[in-house]
Amino acid sequence: MNRYLLTADNITTSLWSMCKAVDMVVQRLAIIEIVIENESKRFTIPKYSQQMVYLAPRVPVYKPTPEFAIYLSDLSPRILRYIHSFDQKTREDIFLLAGRRLFTKFFPRYYTQSIAESLNVRIDK
Repeated sequence: MNRYLLTADNITTSLWSMCKAVDMVVQRLAIIEIVIENESKRFTIPKYSQQMVYLAPRVPVYKPTPEFAIYLSDLSPRILRYIHSFDQKTREDIFLLAGRRLFTKFFPRYYTQSIAESLNVRIDK
């Protein structure tokens, strides 16, 4: 039986760079908040949690599958420059993995049971 030992020496830097990009996107999107004003009250809620609450029960059921929208305007210019250094396919994978990680953070059990294979991510400006 051949075993492949994964060490720091044989992992390509592109894999590490892609994981760093995913982490940067997730960290940025997790702190984005929107302010809701209702008469004299003011609330702040995480921007993407509202979208996830709406999509979570619908993703496994609806056909075509609704998409989780990530807005490029929510990312800093530094993050956008870093992501732009990758090819198109890798950029799509970065946003897909970031969307999946956000769902995992908010709905850990439900995500793995129902949403994992079906989630689609759309990039909006």
